[in-house]
Amino acid sequence: MAMWTPGPWHYDPTTRTVTGPDGTRVALILTEVDPEIVEANSRLIAETPALFEVLGEAQELGAFLLAERRWSLQTEELVRINVERVNAVMATMTGPPRRETAM
Repeated sequence: MAMWTPGPWHYDPTTRTVTGPDGTRVALILTEVDPEIVEANSRLIAETPALFEVLGEAQELGAFLLAERRWSLQTEELVRINVERVNAVMATMTGPPRRETAM
């Protein structure tokens, strides 16, 4: 199975490109009339690796809960951590535009 460019990915609003950590271009956001749509699309694309990771963890947690069939403090902590991670990724995708800083 082919793999994608490892994350994290970053969006540069100046060039409208999403790049991997080594600078490899992952996506180019094409011209769009509404700049808010460009920004929203870029955030969604840039968060793809984190989304995939969080969804995998949620999948594992769901399987664990189904197998466990009981709720312990450890299970509660796993659920809390997973929900926090999902919330963080969602906030990054839907939050205010981020401004990239020069490295």
